[in-house]
Amino acid sequence: MIFTAAVIHIESESENRLAIGGATSGIKRIDYTVIVQLFHHSMERKSEDAMNDFDSVIDNLKAKLRSDHQFGDPSSNLVWQGAEPVISVSYGEPVSNDGTSTETWASVRFDVTQMIQA
Repeated sequence: MIFTAAVIHIESESENRLAIGGATSGIKRIDYTVIVQLFHHSMERKSEDAMNDFDSVIDNLKAKLRSDHQFGDPSSNLVWQGAEPVISVSYGEPVSNDGTSTETWASVRFDVTQMIQA
């Protein structure tokens, strides 16, 4: 039995106005740093099996981020670019609970950019 929880956290945000058309028209670029925290609890007897399952979760999340850099409908203009140019992952050290379960965590960090009329 495996339990995985994900928490999406916006770590930071910055705005930068590009006044291409003058004082009343332009574009605002908003950059977000997003962290997806993953917490994994596995009842596998072998820690190696638990870690293989956790690696699959991480790999699938990264594959999803790489597959669509606009996170959905490109005509909505909600996201101009996401998870580009970098996806970074920090891993916690696994904890074995007397051979009954294994717990671990990771933080997947990436940037998201939004462009809006300003």
